[in-house]
Amino acid sequence: MNTTPFERRLCPNGAESSPERKLKTKEVESVNHQNQKLILNLNEAAEMLGVDVDCIKDFIQCGDLPAVGSNKNFIKLYDIHKFMGIEPATSQNQERPVDFSGNQRYPLSHSIQIEDISEREWCMMKQKEHTQYFNQQKGKWCIALSLGKNEEGKRIRKIISGETQAEVWDAYQEYLKQQNEVAPICQDTPIVKEGLAEKLHIQTYAPNQDVLVSECYAKYLKGLESGIVNRTYGGYVTTSRLIVEKLGHLKMYELNREVIQQFFNDLQNTTYTTGKNKRRTQYYSQSSLNKIFDLLHKFILEYSNDCIRDAILPKDYMANMEKPRSKALKSSGIKPYKPEEIQNVFGILEKDRMILCWVHIMAELGCRPSEALALTWEDIDFENHMIHFCKALGKEADFDPVTHKRTSAFKPIIKDLKNERGRNHRGENHCRELQASAQLMGLLNAWRQEVKHSELGKKRREYGTEQFVFTGRNGDLRIYEDYTQRYNRLLKSAGLNPSEMNPYRYRHTVCTDLLRHKVDLKTVQLIMGDSTSDVILDVYANIQKEDMIKASTKLSERMASILNNGQTVAN
Repeated sequence: MNTTPFERRLCPNGAESSPERKLKTKEVESVNHQNQKLILNLNEAAEMLGVDVDCIKDFIQCGDLPAVGSNKNFIKLYDIHKFMGIEPATSQNQERPVDFSGNQRYPLSHSIQIEDISEREWCMMKQKEHTQYFNQQKGKWCIALSLGKNEEGKRIRKIISGETQAEVWDAYQEYLKQQNEVAPICQDTPIVKEGLAEKLHIQTYAPNQDVLVSECYAKYLKGLESGIVNRTYGGYVTTSRLIVEKLGHLKMYELNREVIQQFFNDLQNTTYTTGKNKRRTQYYSQSSLNKIFDLLHKFILEYSNDCIRDAILPKDYMANMEKPRSKALKSSGIKPYKPEEIQNVFGILEKDRMILCWVHIMAELGCRPSEALALTWEDIDFENHMIHFCKALGKEADFDPVTHKRTSAFKPIIKDLKNERGRNHRGENHCRELQASAQLMGLLNAWRQEVKHSELGKKRREYGTEQFVFTGRNGDLRIYEDYTQRYNRLLKSAGLNPSEMNPYRYRHTVCTDLLRHKVDLKTVQLIMGDSTSDVILDVYANIQKEDMIKASTKLSERMASILNNGQTVAN
């Protein structure tokens, strides 16, 4: 239990004691009826308490009664009632503002208790935070409040209780003054309206900020679904899991630049396990960190932009914030195939003619794997040996923006070629027609005849997929992973490692060979169907590295020659 010296002073033995005085109900009603003034002079106070003026002065001098004014000749009715131990409910309900000026010298009753409360108890009373209420179960007046955080990062919740509303309010004020940190307070609570929060420098927040980050983030993700392709949306949903795990439990008013910066600092140093046996430990890649950063920044902008909706966040906390740097080792990049490696793979794939056709198209024309899998027989001009790429095989599923999980199986779709920036029109360089070799045309024609006169052709007609070059074994369209699974099985059966022979490696090989044959950069970009030459330049940089290594070999040979000649002269 977290206690302070103030708490221990209030309840040294955890026991409660009655107020110093209590008047009978009839006497209280009579006094309240006769005294409607908020401030009384000494004679009026003496008459009310049934003592002489000298006794009142003695009460003031010893601190039992606080007096106001430069000569201390006046006393607040509220303080007299408190001195008498009258409940505020019977004391004209005290609807006037509470006086926060000066150092109050109210005698604090030992009936005051300050206790820790559980998260469950807090959920039941959080709507009454910083507000007095009568707890029927305890039979006492209470005020609940949140303080700083413990070592586990959880808020410290407290409840102050006592016999009277007035003494609870006084204990609450003194307790707040002694805290190093108090959780932000909603602007519609009494202590904010009456100025106490400002005097104590307690952070406040607007009522619409009292909502979890996870709730707002789920709405934000749902709003993105209609504007992007399903695969991209699925990536956003799964990537967002890390954001919600670390920040989702916070309220929107708790978000600030320091919290977000700490999130990225922690993420930068976080490792996770990969591989079938979860033995490899690695840091998040730069690509992953960039995606998380961009997603979170868009979320912050969404809720700080008053033009889009009622702004919940006061500003863009991520403005000019640097993206985190990954500690992951950079990959060596994709290596192009050597001619003998391609020959070996073709020999292995002869057992599955359809997969052989797929790989041959990629290895010869450098198309994307999904572009080849979307081909129909109408896209192939057998007479002129041309293949037209204008579609791609994709997949879609349902995703839950709250749980950040996929809620349905993937299903294949055929989609138009679009650039990777999310625009809704065809990229000028994506649709293209390329010349194919006689060998590839012969292979494709043989596959077409085999399908037509086999059980597979009948199954395709049942599914309405007879126009497609590639389907599953049952004649239905399959997703990309199903085709790669067949491809990997063939490689494994021949003792090769599929992880080193990704289908995209064929595309990289074609790009590399074109550059080595001095084809200009723009033409290579058009052949590959890229929107920009950025990827091509990355490949070109790898070629330059290889040339540099070859040049450095000549340097080492040069030095060896110098040394050998020197030895000959010496001999």
